[in-house]
Amino acid sequence: MNDSTPRIVSVALLQPAAELLAQEPMAYYREDMRGPDNWDTMPLYLTEFASGSNLKPTMTGGPIVLRYQDRNCPIELPGGRQFMAGLEGPVVGRISMVFPMEPMTLAEARQMVAQIVGQFDRGWPRVGKVREGLTEGDFSTDAGTKVATIGRWRQCGNGPAQVHITVRHYNSSTGSSFTPPAALSAPLSEDAADRFLIYANFTPATQQLSRKLSELVSSRRAAEGLDPAYEDLPAAIWLDDPDWRPAGWDGGF
Repeated sequence: MNDSTPRIVSVALLQPAAELLAQEPMAYYREDMRGPDNWDTMPLYLTEFASGSNLKPTMTGGPIVLRYQDRNCPIELPGGRQFMAGLEGPVVGRISMVFPMEPMTLAEARQMVAQIVGQFDRGWPRVGKVREGLTEGDFSTDAGTKVATIGRWRQCGNGPAQVHITVRHYNSSTGSSFTPPAALSAPLSEDAADRFLIYANFTPATQQLSRKLSELVSSRRAAEGLDPAYEDLPAAIWLDDPDWRPAGWDGGF
C-alpha cells in the first residue's frame, strides 16, 4: 500500500503486548508473533522510506506517529520514519522513535528540538540538565555517528518511563536501517550538507523496574524448563497467558 497514510501507534511502558498488537499499524505482527521465530524479548519495528516508491508491503509511504499514553501528560511526537516497541514478556519494556521523515538542516533540527523540549517540559519533570539550543559544537567527535544529547525527562506522577532525547548526525550514520538514525533515504554524498534526525528513547525510569522486567522474563523461562540466561521463550506463550506471574511476585505489574 502506498497512500502516504500516517500510522498512529498509542503506546506506553508496561502496556500489555496484546493491547499494542491490537492496533491497526501492528497488524503485520499480530499473527507473526505466534510463529516459531518470535521470542519473549522481541523488538517490533515499523519503518518507512523517507523518499522513493520502492515500498515494502507493510509500508504506507506516510509517517509513523508515536502517541505516548498517559491520562495526565500524554505526548505526541512529530511523524517519523522508524518506531520500535521492545517486548519484555507480556508487556512493552522499551520504546524508540526516529523522526521526522526527512533529515533536517541544523536550523530545522534546532527548531524541532525547541518544540520537543517544550512538549516534555509541560508535563514531564526534567532529569538533570537539558540542552538549550543546538550548535555544531554540541555534537560528539568520536568515530561513528555524531550525537548531541538534549536531555532526559521522567514521566509525570512517577510513571514507569523516562525519555532520552538525542539529535543524530545523518551524514555519519551507518547504513543499517535498524541502527538509528535509520538510513532509509538515498545515501548522501561525502560533500553533502549536514543533515540531522532526532531520536527519542523511552526506557524504565528506575533500575528496580528494569530488574523486575528481567526477573519476570527469566522466571517464566525457568518455569517452562528453559535456561533463562541462554534460551528464549516463544512469544506466543506469553500472548496466550499474559497474566502468569511467579509465586510471591511483587513487581507491581
